[in-house]
Amino acid sequence: MKFLSEEWAEKHKALLLADFKEENRSNVELTEVYENCYGEDGKTIWIYYSMKNGLMDKLERGEGEDNIPESTFRCFGDYKDYVRVVKGQLDPKKGLMTGTFTLEGNYLKAISMLGTYMRVTECKKVPDLEF
Repeated sequence: MKFLSEEWAEKHKALLLADFKEENRSNVELTEVYENCYGEDGKTIWIYYSMKNGLMDKLERGEGEDNIPESTFRCFGDYKDYVRVVKGQLDPKKGLMTGTFTLEGNYLKAISMLGTYMRVTECKKVPDLEF
């Protein structure tokens, strides 16, 4: 199954719902913007996450640069670099600090949310994943 495909997004969402099942005070919105997907210049895919009270509330997948959702955090990066994060070859904190990823939103709050982000990243590893 191809990373970022609609089929992948459904399986990713199921893993998120299973993982984020305990309520807490965490509310966050994140849009990840994957640029140059599958080696195609200009092909953009985005994933929007919304968590309310620590629970996965919404996941949306879309394509194109014209309709990227507004959110608390928006992170932009090249597809190949996001793949490196999923494979464990690039620490997302290092990616932010070195400019590999561009973050819109409160940087300090984003760093404090890295534990949650790592859980989200683990849920990206659906069975039979292909890049």
